[in-house]
Amino acid sequence: MLAELKKKGYSATCELLGVFRDEDRTYVVTTLATGGDLFSWCESRPHPTSDREVEMLPLVAQTFSAVEWLHTLGITHRDLSLENILLTGPSSNALHTVKLIDFGMAFVGRVCPPVTSLGPGKPSYQAPELHLRREYDGFQADSFALGVVVYAMAVGNYPWQSTKPGRSRIFDWVSCHGISRYFQRNDIVKNFSPALIELMAELLQLLPSQRTGLVKTRPRFRFQHFGIHPLACRIVFVLT
Repeated sequence: MLAELKKKGYSATCELLGVFRDEDRTYVVTTLATGGDLFSWCESRPHPTSDREVEMLPLVAQTFSAVEWLHTLGITHRDLSLENILLTGPSSNALHTVKLIDFGMAFVGRVCPPVTSLGPGKPSYQAPELHLRREYDGFQADSFALGVVVYAMAVGNYPWQSTKPGRSRIFDWVSCHGISRYFQRNDIVKNFSPALIELMAELLQLLPSQRTGLVKTRPRFRFQHFGIHPLACRIVFVLT
C-alpha cells in the first residue's frame, strides 16, 4: 500500500525505505518521524484549556487534509488513531508535518465489507455501524475515528473505551441520548470554543448519514472559524 501511495504522489505518510523478513517477522522500514505521535503530543500538553485548542488546530487541519486526500484516491484507512498519526519537523506545532502510518487495515474502496468479531481499528475509534456486521461506508467510519482523535487531542482522554454495545456505559448512554446531549452534560468541553464542540459533534454522529464527511461531495470543514485559512491545510504537502 505504501509503495502504491508513493506512485500516486501521496506525501502525507512516512516514505517507505524497505521491507525485510526473517523467520518470525516482517519489518517495514520508513523515514523517521522525529516529533513522535499524537498520543505522545497529548500526554505532553497541559490540561484542557483554550490554549490547548489553539495548539492542536494546525495539526487537526493537516490531519483532515491528509485523510481527505486519501479518500480522493479511493482508499479507506480503517485504523486512524492517535498512535497512527506521526509528527515530523521542528518542535513547533506550526511547523510540524503530519504523517499517517499503519495502512495494514486500509481498504481500496469506499464501501467496506462486513467486519469480523474484532473488526478493523481500535475499540474507542470504531464507528458504531461496524458492529452491525454488514457493509459500511468506510469514509464515514474514518470520519468518526477522526472525531475521537480530535476529542482526545482536546481533552487528553478518550470519550469512551469502546463503541460495542454493552462494553462502555458512557457510549451506551450516548447511543440512547445522542452526542450533542453528551457534550451539553460534559463540563470538560466547556473549556473549548463552540466551533470546536460543533466540529466534534458533527464527526461523532452515531448515524453515518448524519455524520460530517471529508470528501468534496460532503460539507467542508470551515477552518476559518478557528482562524485557519483552508489553503493552510494543504500547503505543507505541496512543499514536501
